[in-house]
Amino acid sequence: MVPNSAGFCPDMTQASDLQDWSPGAVLDLGCGEGGDAIWLAEHGWQLTAVDVSTTARERAAAQPDRVGVAARVTFEAHDMQLLGAVVAFGLVRLVYPHVEGAEDDERDTP
Repeated sequence: MVPNSAGFCPDMTQASDLQDWSPGAVLDLGCGEGGDAIWLAEHGWQLTAVDVSTTARERAAAQPDRVGVAARVTFEAHDMQLLGAVVAFGLVRLVYPHVEGAEDDERDTP
């Protein structure tokens, strides 16, 4: 897979799965350093990219201006468990999330 303008290689499954979709609004939960968000924005998608990690968001936020997609990507700080109601999105991405307390929740399940 060819890297995007920021130097990240997109998730190959995502690239393949979305090739026939018309771009729209995406909620990217657990966006990390934003590699997939940048790829989506470069392909016409409008992103709200969310991560709880300050370091990851800071690294991600530096990319859109550099590669010319700043108008299509917004990075926000949220804990996914506290996100609450959101606007309508045509696509919600959740890849390899880290959810605080998830291990404890699983132990309580009968």
